[in-house]
Formats: sequence, structure tokens, C-alpha cells
Amino acid sequence: MTGPAQGEHGGEAYRIARALGVDVSQVVDLGTNGNILCADLTAAHVAAVPYPHEHYPDLEASLLREAVATHENVPVDHVLAGNGSAELIWLAFMTLRPRRVLLLGPLFGEYERACRALGIAYRVVTPRALRPLYGKTPSPCGVQASHSWSETTPSPFTFTAEDLDDIAAEDADLAVFCTPNNPTGAIYGPVEGLLAAVRSPIVLVDNTYREFIWGEDAYEANAWQVYRSATGPDREVLALHSLTKFFHCAGIRCGYAVGSPALLQRLAAIRAPWMVSTYAEQLGARLLGDIAQYRSRLPRLRAARSAMRCALEATGAFAAGGLHEGTSFVTCRLQPHLHPETARQALMGEGYLVRVCDNITGMPPGHIRLQVRHPETMPALFRMLERMAR
Repeated sequence: MTGPAQGEHGGEAYRIARALGVDVSQVVDLGTNGNILCADLTAAHVAAVPYPHEHYPDLEASLLREAVATHENVPVDHVLAGNGSAELIWLAFMTLRPRRVLLLGPLFGEYERACRALGIAYRVVTPRALRPLYGKTPSPCGVQASHSWSETTPSPFTFTAEDLDDIAAEDADLAVFCTPNNPTGAIYGPVEGLLAAVRSPIVLVDNTYREFIWGEDAYEANAWQVYRSATGPDREVLALHSLTKFFHCAGIRCGYAVGSPALLQRLAAIRAPWMVSTYAEQLGARLLGDIAQYRSRLPRLRAARSAMRCALEATGAFAAGGLHEGTSFVTCRLQPHLHPETARQALMGEGYLVRVCDNITGMPPGHIRLQVRHPETMPALFRMLERMAR
């Protein structure tokens, strides 16, 4: 029996469980990118915060903004709290109303969706090395394959000097890129070169996965202050963050933007009131206060990620050179004879949800993405992939 189709995003455990007629506890949701190796830490924090229901939330989310300002080392007026980064994406597009948007793909699909909904012209530019992977399915920007790529290339998802020339040739009011990238895990650098190539007066950088690279040089390089310094005073930079991935709390919508006070005031002026619940605000501040404990588990996460990639490779279900370690996920290009949706349906029958990446902006077809977990906890997943490969 065919199960329910994938929706706009992955991580739809409740909807899928209802459609399958099972309890959500019977679904192993690998389609979301939460840091599940810290689930026990977050569960303890969730249990410790009573749900405040008597009063309206603080319109300015002052407690959370103060915690974020300390974390990001910026003044409080450089922070705007939001109901996850998705709300802030739409708020930015509705406020700025750009004439034309440049999307550096692959990247989170809400940016393209916002452009379509608001009637904004946009173009997606992807790395040249990625283009041959599109085959007969062109990227949203309609680029043509003009650069060869072999299985020995470390990653086709990063931008090269040639790509920067393509980016510099684009004329847009707003440019958007995501680093570290979802769903590829690519970290764009040096970021100053990328920002110099982008000519747009406003740049939006999605830093949702930044905390996963804490301890690496790229962490400090991907801070709003660095972006601002690289773009100069005549351009605006907006950096978006989400707490839901690193702290494994996707059901508690909480995120924030870092930018100039003038830009954030424009965004705040048109948003709906009470977008951040008091519970989300209090929990978010509490999580940021305990960030050292979460960071201490990053070595464990990285080890599990590498082990999972090796286990996936051993199944034979994926193309040579087609496994890419992200931050809290592994992105996998299936063997040519395997169709992503067919694979998703088969794995769903075993109780595993995976994310088909075909509808992600700028992503070539044939990829699925899986949340990092210890391989020994998912023997049925690997057996199923082995059967599919045969």
C-alpha cells in the first residue's frame, strides 16, 4: 500500500503517523535535522519550564533578545526574535519587497516559495560543478551544464572562483544564501569573497546550522559582524538563526534575526503581534544559557555522523561519491536505478521517514537526506537499503 506523499518540508511525523494509522512513537523521523543526540538535555529543560498561560507574551521578547545579544556579542537592538526562522523569512520578504532576488542554491525552499507567493522575480544560481547532476531535470534557474564533474571531486556543492563570476554578473535587490548549507552541508568560504561577489544592496544569510560547526574556524567566520565588515556600511546584512535544530526542539518555534537596528525596526513594524510565545521565549533563553553542555556533545555527533555515512555506503544503495556529511544529517545520492520517492515509500513501510530532496530549491534530483543517529539503533533501515540496492 502506498503511504502518504511528502509535504513541503520533511519532518512531518504527526501527519504521516495519522495517515498510516499508527502512534507517532512508532515513526522514526529521519526527515528532520534536529540534534537528537541532545534530546535528553532538551527534554529536561522542557520539563523544568512551566507553561505560562495567564498573560499575553512580551511583544519584544526582551528576555530572549537579551540572551541572544549576549550569545551573539551584539547590542540588544541588533536582535529580533521570531517564531522560528521560517516566520522571519516571510517577514523579511514582505517588508523588503525586493524587485528581484538572487538565491544561491541549493537552499531552504521557503525562500523560493516566498518569491512565488509575493510575485517577486528570482533566479537560482548553483555551483557549476553541480550542474551535470541535473541530467534532464534543469535547475530552477535553467542553467546549462558547462563544467565537468567526476566522482573524485570532494564536493560539487561549494562555489569556486568561476562561480563567483556568475554571481557577480547577477543584478538583484536581495541575495540569499545558507551556510552551513541545508541539504548539502557545504560551508561557503572565504565568506568575504562570496559577499564581495554579491552586488545586492541587501544580503540575507541563513545561519540556521551555524552552531553545529562550533569549534571550527568557519564558526567565527560566519558571524554577523564579519558579514557586516565585508559588505561595508552602505549595504545591509540580515543573519537568520533557529534554535530548533541545534537544541532539538522543532515543535517549539523559536528563532531570531541579527541585523542593523534600522533594518530590524522595519521588520518589526509590520509583523503580527505575539509571534513568540512566553514559553518559547523562556525556553529559548534557558537553552542558550546551557549551550556549553550541548557543544560538549558535538564530538559525539560528528563521530555518529561519520559512522552513519560508512554504514549507508556499505548498503550499496548510493552512488559512488554521492554521500555528503552535513551538520546533523547525511545527504545521499541514490543509485540511478532507484527513485527517491519509491525509496521513501519503501522505508516508510519499515517505520522510517526520510527527506526526498528533489523539491529543495537548486537541488539536483536523486537525493535523500537522513538525520544523524547511531547506526546500531537502525538495523532495519540498513537491511532495507541493502534489499533495495539488490
